[in-house]
Amino acid sequence: MKFINKCKKGLDCSVFILFLSAGLFVWTTVSASDEPSYIHDYISSDWVVSEGESLWSIAKVAHENTELSIEQTLNWMKSKNNLDSEAIYPGQKIAVPSYIGDFAGE
Repeated sequence: MKFINKCKKGLDCSVFILFLSAGLFVWTTVSASDEPSYIHDYISSDWVVSEGESLWSIAKVAHENTELSIEQTLNWMKSKNNLDSEAIYPGQKIAVPSYIGDFAGE
């Protein structure tokens, strides 16, 4: 009889842990975002692409005004401009990240 009571208590804990684990899994899956948090930390300013510029060269210049790495700046630009690749063309207007403080002094 003691063995059966121990099994019942163990089973009750196992079921509780199983439901708790399932709940945490669902919560983290639903609350997870596809975009990194830095995507929303900056406002955008416009950049008109000149002949010979690449998305990488623009990101290299633009990241100097932020705390983002060049790769993060590149990802930010691709996300905000809905770009699937790094292909851009002269005359194209693209958004680049800027601190809100950059505009406060204007």
